[in-house]
Amino acid sequence: MSTRILRLSAATLLLASAAVAIAPRMTGHISSSAVVNAPIIAVYAPFDGVIEQASPSIAQPVAEGDTLLVLNNRSLRGSELRALRSSLAAVSGEMSGLTQQSNALERLRKELEDRRAATVDARKRWFVPRLDEAWAMVQHAEATVEASKARLERLEKLSKNGSAPQREVDSARTALLEDRATLASATATMRRLQIERDALTGGSNLDLESNDLEQIGYRLDEIAVRQADIQARLIQLRASRQGLQSQIAGLSIETKKQNAFVPKVTAAGVIWEVSAPEGSSVSIGEPLAQILDCSRRFMEVILPEESFETIVPGTPAQVKYKGATESFTARVAAVYGANTRPNRNMQAAEPRITVDRGLRVIVGIGAVDPSDPKVSRAFCEVGRSAEVRFDRKNTILDAVRALAGRVGLLDQPLVAGLVNDGTETDSRIN
Repeated sequence: MSTRILRLSAATLLLASAAVAIAPRMTGHISSSAVVNAPIIAVYAPFDGVIEQASPSIAQPVAEGDTLLVLNNRSLRGSELRALRSSLAAVSGEMSGLTQQSNALERLRKELEDRRAATVDARKRWFVPRLDEAWAMVQHAEATVEASKARLERLEKLSKNGSAPQREVDSARTALLEDRATLASATATMRRLQIERDALTGGSNLDLESNDLEQIGYRLDEIAVRQADIQARLIQLRASRQGLQSQIAGLSIETKKQNAFVPKVTAAGVIWEVSAPEGSSVSIGEPLAQILDCSRRFMEVILPEESFETIVPGTPAQVKYKGATESFTARVAAVYGANTRPNRNMQAAEPRITVDRGLRVIVGIGAVDPSDPKVSRAFCEVGRSAEVRFDRKNTILDAVRALAGRVGLLDQPLVAGLVNDGTETDSRIN
């Protein structure tokens, strides 16, 4: 019995030693082919141009907001802009000329209206004495008619008595007719003056004595027609000017944007690929420069698909650079399925991945300061190899239990008691 116990104890010791030796592999996932990687920010030429200011030299640090380079446009649309401005100047000149004509016509219209008002006022004042004179002539004619009528009546009476000859009677009758004709003429003159006065003061401004007011009216009508034509033309020109101004504004903004391309650095890093030297010509779509983004460094490892539920974003991982003495803690940034297609076109390093199947795990390792000369000269350690370990939830005892199960020692009561945390013992050992 003691010999059996000794054999079991030796087997247990050997099993424990083997478990300790393989514990790192049994208790975690280890990837020894990880490579430090970082995204590359590429800048392309938006137009054909000439480099006025080249980018910093290779491996030089750049900060966020720095000017990367200056590219001048060599195919500006200045001729089109100048043509539009010339058209705008022509339209503005025509509008200015028409406006001056309209202002001159307006001044002439006011002068004619003032002249017409002065003429009407003068005519009104002229009618006052003329009507008084005409009224006096009518009264004088009426008095003369009354006197001639009385004289004719007296002579007719005397003629009947034989005291006055018939010749005097006839002469008195003729004088009465003449006086009545003079009264009628004076009355007609007064009525004509009244009609002219009423026509002049009634708003129509008609002067029956002369055509001055009528000529002024014709001139005012011509001015009104001319001003209407000018206003219609000005409306068309204003619309044209507004359209030209909109085109010039849009083209000016576009030209200003395309006059020079001055890209700014969007993330702190180092120059990965330098631009062409100053004075070099570049074509649209040609790459100008590339920046290594040192703020988003990562590693890519492949793990078994069985780890999909245990390795999730945020899972800690221990990273140790090759040749380094210490490790540091990083965290999983993303986990991709086995059948995803990686896009490594904009990555600085090529991962050393030898298997095609498995989980693609992206481990973020944090940013570094590219202003440090050691960091910038080393391109933020991109391309450096490292070992990445992900701890499992089981322990070394789980590894021992698994190994004991593989070699068939779990059937031995002593081993079973050891691998079950000492909670299970076999009474046969006693």
